[in-house]
Amino acid sequence: MLLKERANTLGAELQKELKHFRTGSKFYGIRDILSRYHVSRRVVDLALKTLVNDGLLEHRSQYGYYVRNFHRRRKIIFYHNQWVNEELREISLYLQEEFKLLADYYEIGAFSYDYRSNLITLLEQSPADVLVVCPPARPLTREEIVYAAESPRPIIFMDRNLTDASLHCTFRKFEYGIMELVEYLVGLGHRNLGLLVAEPLVGGNRIEMDAFPEFARHRGCHVTVLPCNAEAGNYSPTLAHDVLSNYLENHKPDFTALFVISDYAAQGAIRALTAYGYRVPEDISVVGSGSALCANYTEPPLTTLGVDLRESISRLAREIHRMWERFDSGERLAVFSVPRVTERASTRRRRLQVPAKLNVLQEQHTYRSNFQPKERN
Repeated sequence: MLLKERANTLGAELQKELKHFRTGSKFYGIRDILSRYHVSRRVVDLALKTLVNDGLLEHRSQYGYYVRNFHRRRKIIFYHNQWVNEELREISLYLQEEFKLLADYYEIGAFSYDYRSNLITLLEQSPADVLVVCPPARPLTREEIVYAAESPRPIIFMDRNLTDASLHCTFRKFEYGIMELVEYLVGLGHRNLGLLVAEPLVGGNRIEMDAFPEFARHRGCHVTVLPCNAEAGNYSPTLAHDVLSNYLENHKPDFTALFVISDYAAQGAIRALTAYGYRVPEDISVVGSGSALCANYTEPPLTTLGVDLRESISRLAREIHRMWERFDSGERLAVFSVPRVTERASTRRRRLQVPAKLNVLQEQHTYRSNFQPKERN
């Protein structure tokens, strides 16, 4: 233990000396270090080995040590739920690409975990310097929050507003996004809206579920809520399909636009509507929630409320880079983004009820003005 402590102390001193050397130039020899710092050969060997492992020095047999970088390797691991999810793969890829642009001394890894596993045990065993965590689809426990607050290594929770708990986090300002969505649907002439809650009521899902009816009613809209009672690990397009099918079996829909909390579940909702003879978007417009890349491949392509995933990850990477030497200062990292409506072919302006002799003219006008949906950023 004493050997390791002395080697760490010497390593820190040698790292400070790196700024006096150009990249690729030869570093101090072992004899120089022994003479300068008055330590044993074992301490020197262990300190140099650590600097080599951290990517700061390169050892060339029979020639000595050469400077590779002024910074030791910075290891970051992205922990995400063990689900088949294209969005999670994209986040991992974006993190690697963004840190590569920032510096060549970052090492980015990704690790999937079972959402039922002990999160504290998982993070305690991590070899990373900074941990970026996509939390399980449930509230964090008191023990997990305390552990994260007291952890000597920064733990950054994604898409969960934990600023009140003084934790590092990223989050989305869902209320602003819901306001934009309601205004968007009202602008298309929809006043009777449906809400299909197809994900567990945790974090942003609960905010969207509470905010959508509130803002919609404030704008004079009627809202029909269709709860799925989704549980962690047990929600899918199938669940949304079955819930909406059961509703349509017993009711004629009293909404002309349906907001589905989950882009993935919206696929099941569209299939249920189609099975009962309702056309999307001619009869009922459908909007999903999230940043799922599958939205472009549904039939029809799905209008969504979500964030620019690449931009939000880029901002997170830049903040981690900026904060690296300041994490010990008590400053907390908090990166937020605002969801926006991206319009695709699953929504359209609602046809007004007009006398029969004007129906053809009305349909022609709608066709000309709305056939090509535009992208909204």
